[in-house]
Amino acid sequence: NTALHYGQSVFEGMKAFAWEDESVHIFRPDENCARMTNSANRIMMPMLEEATFVEGVSKVVADNRDYVPAYGSGGALYIRP
Repeated sequence: NTALHYGQSVFEGMKAFAWEDESVHIFRPDENCARMTNSANRIMMPMLEEATFVEGVSKVVADNRDYVPAYGSGGALYIRP
């Protein structure tokens, strides 16, 4: 869908989960990138290369580690790139 509010937008999201060893893993960022690319292509928006996209999301999650719910809480950090 296109949304007109000062420009075009694509709405996709993914989650980052804390693991028992206190590491954080992003759930299928490559598949999220593919969905984002597909949506962007439909409305003629440029898209990043997958490696750049995944690296950027990984850096944002690392910078916001304090907001990832603890392992076992059932929560996740929801990401809207």
